[in-house]
Amino acid sequence: MEESEAGASKPENLGPVPTPGPGTIIRSFSQPATPGERLFAPKCLSHRADPLSPAPFGRKSPCRQSVPVILSTCMDIPTGTKHLEGVVRGLIDIHQQSTHDLAMLTAERELLGTSLSALYQVATCHRKCFGGGHVLESLSGRIYNLAVSAYQLALSGLYDESLNLIRSIGEIANLISLSVVDKNALSEWLASDKQTRIRKFGPVKIRALLKKHDPALLIATDDWYAEFCEKYTHVTPQTRPNLHAATDQAHVGGAHNTKELQRVLGELSTIVGSVAMIVCKYADLDDLIDEIVRIVRKNGTESSDDAAQLATRSARES
Repeated sequence: MEESEAGASKPENLGPVPTPGPGTIIRSFSQPATPGERLFAPKCLSHRADPLSPAPFGRKSPCRQSVPVILSTCMDIPTGTKHLEGVVRGLIDIHQQSTHDLAMLTAERELLGTSLSALYQVATCHRKCFGGGHVLESLSGRIYNLAVSAYQLALSGLYDESLNLIRSIGEIANLISLSVVDKNALSEWLASDKQTRIRKFGPVKIRALLKKHDPALLIATDDWYAEFCEKYTHVTPQTRPNLHAATDQAHVGGAHNTKELQRVLGELSTIVGSVAMIVCKYADLDDLIDEIVRIVRKNGTESSDDAAQLATRSARES
């Protein structure tokens, strides 16, 4: 074994360290090498360890690899509770980095926060209990929990996982939107068993019913849903965890990325804002409808205008 200037042993005959290439996975967990410690060299000869660039456990650093999947490049990864402690430390660090980006995402946060407030009020019968089976209340509560979880995941740098939950919100949003234009279908869904729901009210069937009655009320479109399924939910041979366009590198664990955070909060606020408008109309929360429309129009972008028109129409027809 050859000794480095710092006194750490370097793996023998591993050759030059390549630079990260497209699709390279960046690790979130590794430990610093201290003088005299033997660095862990993976048994797979396709991997190359970089003893000169160890990163503290819980902080991301580029794997000096040109292969797509990295098992380990430094010392043994902690196990048990120490691994979980490292997870928490890493997420706190990424959350702090994300917080600095929130100032430029005021519009998205205002829309999301107001929409979440509306959903929370309906889910908990805060202003009025309408009785009955509390189906709308339960759906509103499910959307609220999914959206809060997606928000926290986004702030933690887990963007794929956040978008996966946003896809689920899209499914519920379309169901609520369908209730605006097809009361018979809603009644059948309410009375259906599991097999009937799978056969007649899956995501594809609900989108088809919406397109039949009023395509403008389709909140989660075919293209939108297909993209979210392919990239963030279903696994394929091309699946890479949290592959960010800015670096063309995948990440295991959270990794802060300003553009990805902006994109995720844009998707989340738009779809939650749209469905919240319908829920508000059902629950007679006209003041929050006005507030949501004001926030969306204040943003002034083309996509925001489209969202405002969709949400306003949905609320009017409900």
